[in-house]
Amino acid sequence: MTPELAKKLENAGFPQNNAKGGRYLPTLSDIMRACGTCLFSLRHTPDNKWIATGRFTTKESKIPYYESAPYDEPDIAVAELFLAMKLNESKEGPPRK
Repeated sequence: MTPELAKKLENAGFPQNNAKGGRYLPTLSDIMRACGTCLFSLRHTPDNKWIATGRFTTKESKIPYYESAPYDEPDIAVAELFLAMKLNESKEGPPRK
């Protein structure tokens, strides 16, 4: 997790738990938890990369399925999924009841 990616997560509304005088660098499990039911899978490819996939479950979703680019680190793949989820939410507006 780089400070630049942590800043993008913060700007997208990622919870800033345990920040101690600096930028909070979330763990893989923190990011997975924040994705909630959106996270569908995290897989390791034969070429030693990580890809996160997710489903956006609202009926109004313009992007029902998302797959991250392949990354060397799993936390970065899941972070990309979190950012895509937040971008999708902002384009759809608040969830309907």
